[in-house]
Amino acid sequence: MVRSLTAMASPHLLDLLPYSPGRPIEEVEREFGVAGAAKLASNENPFGPSPLAVKAVQEAAAGVHRYPDGAGTVLKARLAEHLAVDPAQIALGNGSNELLDLVTRIFLQPGDEAVMATPAFIVYRMACQALGAVAVEVPCRDFVHDLPAMAAAVTSRTKLLFVGNPNNPTGTAVPPAALDAFVRRLPPEPLLVVDEACNPVEGADVDIWHTGNSGHYSGPDASDFCTGADPDAKAHQYFRGVQTTDAKGRVDFDTCYPGWYPGRSIHIHFTVRVANQAHVTSQLFFPDTLTAQVFAEHPDYDQFGQPNTTNAQDGIYAGNEYELSTALQPDGALLAWKVLVIRSSLAAPLCSA
Repeated sequence: MVRSLTAMASPHLLDLLPYSPGRPIEEVEREFGVAGAAKLASNENPFGPSPLAVKAVQEAAAGVHRYPDGAGTVLKARLAEHLAVDPAQIALGNGSNELLDLVTRIFLQPGDEAVMATPAFIVYRMACQALGAVAVEVPCRDFVHDLPAMAAAVTSRTKLLFVGNPNNPTGTAVPPAALDAFVRRLPPEPLLVVDEACNPVEGADVDIWHTGNSGHYSGPDASDFCTGADPDAKAHQYFRGVQTTDAKGRVDFDTCYPGWYPGRSIHIHFTVRVANQAHVTSQLFFPDTLTAQVFAEHPDYDQFGQPNTTNAQDGIYAGNEYELSTALQPDGALLAWKVLVIRSSLAAPLCSA
């Protein structure tokens, strides 16, 4: 006996209801005799596409007979240049839906759990259900993600957590301190997916400081331990500076490779301030392999020997997400970069510098 198509289909899909986008605008306009209606429930622009976008589509139409570059190589390169990141850090998708679907397909298997709020973006639950994974839904509190309850819902089966910020459909955002506390409370194994959009922050002050090649800091506010009791280092400020982000949210510093001192791997301190308010103070690290090469081969560093502490041995190092991306330039200079994401306030939580 030949089975029906329904019987042959994945059992995880049988109870999956199609997403309902609502009635077409044309149908509503005909029914009520109106024109120019806008679907407020949809993320659409009622004013139409940008003329620049229309022009780009028209120009690209001449090549529709060819297979497109599925890797988006040119677009990734342009985005990487604009954001000052490695192209390998960029994933492209046909909207966030496709990226969310890819995340679940990569990390979830039948029986795995994904923690999310309810109500939340319906795609989180649908993507899990399609794979036979369990969507663990934690009710919002006052229409905001209940992060402590979500953290408490994590089990050994949890592979993903979803936080929409601001949340769809409630439109609320979690306070920055609450999200930071949530991240610190989570065990290292589940992957946290923060579903949000970022805009460059212009006018943010970025303050950095680090040691010179000898492993000593400088400045009158530095202790004798930090300066090695060097009078010159106490009297001056070397390898310390402040820059203000431009319209792209970028700052550029010219400095040297930091030195090392016992018990710490190679790192740079930084603080980001917006409107004179400090939003993050932390440290960024260099890859161990690069550090070993610098202290073995560079004439300004080989006299100090290899650092006695690797990143993994450093008690402050919290993972390779805190490492700088690096690239050696044709002139021998080293380019190092990092994209930082900050949350300025509950009213305007989405920004990056």
